Order: sequence, then C-alpha cells, then structure tokens
Amino acid sequence: MDHVQLTAEDRTSIDRAEAALRRGGWASRLTLDGAFETWGALSRELGTGYKDTVEEYSHALTARDWLEAAWPMVSDGVRAAREAELAGLDEAFRESTEDDDGALLGRFFHVTNAPWWWRRRPRLLAGEFAEDVRRTDG
Repeated sequence: MDHVQLTAEDRTSIDRAEAALRRGGWASRLTLDGAFETWGALSRELGTGYKDTVEEYSHALTARDWLEAAWPMVSDGVRAAREAELAGLDEAFRESTEDDDGALLGRFFHVTNAPWWWRRRPRLLAGEFAEDVRRTDG
C-alpha cells in the first residue's frame, strides 16, 4: 500500500469489518492487509505459471472474496487509499488469466454465479496445478 495516512476512523472501520467477517464465519487470521498480500502474491505468481495445487489456488481466490465482502464495510478513506492498489491487482490477475466461464474451476468447485475471478483460469499452467488439471481431463 502507498504510504497514505489513515485516520483513527479509517483504522476503526477496518477493525469493525474484520470483526464482522469473523462473526460471519471467515477465518480469524484474515485481515485487510493479509487479503491484499494474498491477492497480490497470486496475481504476481500467475505471470510465471501457477505451480501450486488447485486447492491452494482456490484458497488464494478466497482472499479476493474476502476483499469483496469487506469493501463496503470499510470507510471511504480506506477505499480511497486502497482502490488503486486493488484495481492494479485485479488487472494483473486478468492479464495472467483467461475467461473460461468457470469451466476449469467448475471441475473442482461449484462456481455457478461466482464472481468474475472464479470464472477465469491461469494462462500458464505448471507444476501441481497442471497435474491436477490433467487428472480431470477425461
């Protein structure tokens, strides 16, 4: 994140959003910063070929789910401070993936009516991810 100074109100809104999501069933280890880190790491890794398992890929996608759920709960100041970062990570993800309307991930998970990031597949498959995909090719 750029060094934007968040106010006490902004930090409180983050704390409230994280607490609300935990009460809603999200893992207690998830935080706004952590979700950004996970989403960013995935977006960067996709550019060189995603090598981890399909399960790990889906776990990383849930970081974007978490951000989507948290976004309306945080203050305008937080959104203003981080919206360009989120848009950049989303763009990096789009550039390293291709829309397949959920066909690939649909082999492993229920993706009907899922957000756009669940309906995209990595352009470059490698390692365990490629093996997982090959095992489902029938």
